Amino acid sequence: MEYLEPPRKRKRNDIVDGEVHETRGRITPEKPIVRDEMFYKEDGDCVIRVGAVLFKIHRNLLNRDASAFSDMFSLPQGNERTQGDADENPLVLYDDVDDFRALCWIIYALPTVYMEQYQAHTANIQNLISLNLIAQKYHFEAHEKFTRELLCKHCHTFVDSPGKFRRDNYLRICPESRLNFLLRIFSMTDPTTSKASSLTLALSNVWHLRLEKQGEPVSLALEVGESLGLRDFVAKLYYLQLSRMDWMPLENSIAFAHPATGLSQRQEVILFRGSFSLIFWWSRMRLKIAQKKFECPSFHGCQKAWEQSWDFWISPELEFDNFNPIDVMETIEEAVSDSHYAGITLCAINAIQEMQSDLIDSLADHFLGPLPSVDPAA
Repeated sequence: MEYLEPPRKRKRNDIVDGEVHETRGRITPEKPIVRDEMFYKEDGDCVIRVGAVLFKIHRNLLNRDASAFSDMFSLPQGNERTQGDADENPLVLYDDVDDFRALCWIIYALPTVYMEQYQAHTANIQNLISLNLIAQKYHFEAHEKFTRELLCKHCHTFVDSPGKFRRDNYLRICPESRLNFLLRIFSMTDPTTSKASSLTLALSNVWHLRLEKQGEPVSLALEVGESLGLRDFVAKLYYLQLSRMDWMPLENSIAFAHPATGLSQRQEVILFRGSFSLIFWWSRMRLKIAQKKFECPSFHGCQKAWEQSWDFWISPELEFDNFNPIDVMETIEEAVSDSHYAGITLCAINAIQEMQSDLIDSLADHFLGPLPSVDPAA
């Protein structure tokens, strides 16, 4: 039996010890060969073996969209048989079985299946991810575009409105190792294009939300984000770690200590540098003067109430053993928006919203420092 690994435009990769490595499929003869229950079509004209699974599908479906399969099928030479013409002479591919099954799933899909992928509660996220990976490898450009746009859409929806997804949605339950793999793959796929950047951003937001909601350690995500240079993602992870830290008094001492973070010494230096910068920034914010808005009927009363709100809300809400100014500002915004607090009007609301926006935009600077300036003459 001849084993053929098809030509590829982009390398398929796996993650080992945090590094991306090219995958080489291995066929284990000891494992019995089985026919796929769904995609071994009796009237198919091409037998493909992936791992220990045989697929029999229609060759013309694989040839569409100018895919790599159009050049892959070998022509018979003399008395040689056409590869893929029978179970004992399959075309052997070195792919993940689930990824190839996802390709079969979409090339045989009815229009209703396509329609289901646009809705959060009916989309098959796991299949869309597998399809995107294998579409990249075999150059199914239309399917790659289709899955990329849908994955961006669903990742953003997952972050903004997670309740729209089922509890068993793949984005909720997939292992962190899968998120690690996907984020590395997507960040390497045409990194200069806005679409690739959008999908990387969407997936990193999903990972951050999972860490925030489920309380998992940030160490793996932080390692991946730092290795890929995802500055904003890394800053959000450091901030999440900072907001989790419970400082504890040492016995027989006035000093305090923090629990183990699971971070390296270098990462802890970055964490505490960001902590100091944020605390210094926060101490100066109480001096901020709300700017008068044209619509404000009583700016003097608004400013006075704005100053009083800091004294009222900051003391009980902000403790440095759980330093989380973003949450505190959200609490203040809710308070100043409440009509029961007389004198607090549009100026104060506008001021707190500007503070929130400024903090989020500059979060990476607090932990990682400013981006190095680029000399135009260089």
